[in-house]
Amino acid sequence: MTSFSPPLILTWQWYLLIVIALFFQIILMMYAAPYFRGFVDLLAGRITGQLRYWPGGRWQNIRHQLKRLGIMAPGQQVGCIVTRVAFVLAIAVCGMVPVFSLSPPGFPAPGLLLICALLVLVSVLLMLPVMIQAGQSASDGYLSGVSDILLLPALTPILLMTGGQDLSNFLIHTRAYSPSGEGAPFVLAGAAIFLGALGQGGSVADEAQCPLSGADRGLWLWTHDILQLCWITLAGDIVWSGVLALPLPEEGATAWMVNCFYGTGGWVLKLVCAMFFLVLIRLVLLSVIKRGRVRFLSVFLAGLVAWQIATPLFLPVSDKNEKGTPPSHKTSWYNEEEGGFAP
Repeated sequence: MTSFSPPLILTWQWYLLIVIALFFQIILMMYAAPYFRGFVDLLAGRITGQLRYWPGGRWQNIRHQLKRLGIMAPGQQVGCIVTRVAFVLAIAVCGMVPVFSLSPPGFPAPGLLLICALLVLVSVLLMLPVMIQAGQSASDGYLSGVSDILLLPALTPILLMTGGQDLSNFLIHTRAYSPSGEGAPFVLAGAAIFLGALGQGGSVADEAQCPLSGADRGLWLWTHDILQLCWITLAGDIVWSGVLALPLPEEGATAWMVNCFYGTGGWVLKLVCAMFFLVLIRLVLLSVIKRGRVRFLSVFLAGLVAWQIATPLFLPVSDKNEKGTPPSHKTSWYNEEEGGFAP
């Protein structure tokens, strides 16, 4: 692994730059989410021979809904409130998921458990307006809600792989692993997280099943798109974190900004690959029940295999020198006492 010396000491200028980058990341993900959903719908329509709107049509629809006056139906007050709460939480998750840059050690960063728990919570909140309806729409909402709740226990192997530490700190340790080499277990882990995006944009997330209207309807659709992009971005980070930039005071801000530019290009490349996989999977899994079953079972099995394969990478490696002295233990994790990463 790469060794950094001297220790990473962040000044207030670096903290300000990182906060500005996080703000830019949130804005980027918020406005890129509807376009990504539009590209997915367009590609699915081209494959199935159906007429679909251009990618920008999704964002135009959301903007149109945000400008309309909503009609408050009886019993929908709760749905309006939880939709706005879910939108605020989705914006917060946009700043937690790494897109083009990591947070260096010493900068507060959330763990994978917190990020996944918030994503699942947002999914459940979005299903509440559908659940309070009558008829088949409510049944589909309950099925999706149960599938979202079961998703967090299914991610247990992936959560154990990260060891309860900050996600950014975990990704720093895996930056040197190639997806075709030692990083192969993390490809499985990323595939497991990627399946979490199957619950977003399906039949339950269709416009016809949303009982809200006006601005609340626009926020409901927008939150679904943001949620889908967060799952896919999180999966791409686990698969290959080598393209993510890392702020290093000794290298300077200019080099970090250049790396952020390349990291943004890597993020777009990941989204293009995810778009094709997402369309193909959804064309095979048609019904809500089948999609829910395959979703959490595949997440658990892929995560379990990835955890078992990746465990030897995190165990201490013993060695012996020529004089026969006791073996010394080396680990690739961050050494807080020495202020750097052990080789």
